[in-house]
Amino acid sequence: MNLIIGLSMLILGGISAGSSYVPLKGIKGWAWESLWAVQGIVAWLLLPLLLALLATPHLFTVLHQ
Repeated sequence: MNLIIGLSMLILGGISAGSSYVPLKGIKGWAWESLWAVQGIVAWLLLPLLLALLATPHLFTVLHQ
């Protein structure tokens, strides 16, 4: 069972890492600084907060304590 969980996490991580570069084709005219700023805000701030809200009931109460 642990092997299946480990392989699933590995595959999910690979898909996540590979899909982070998909938007590069649609914004060819952007400066790379703008691209990395937007991608950083989404990947490092918004998505973790969204996933934490979905996974943890009463997240802000937990963080406050």
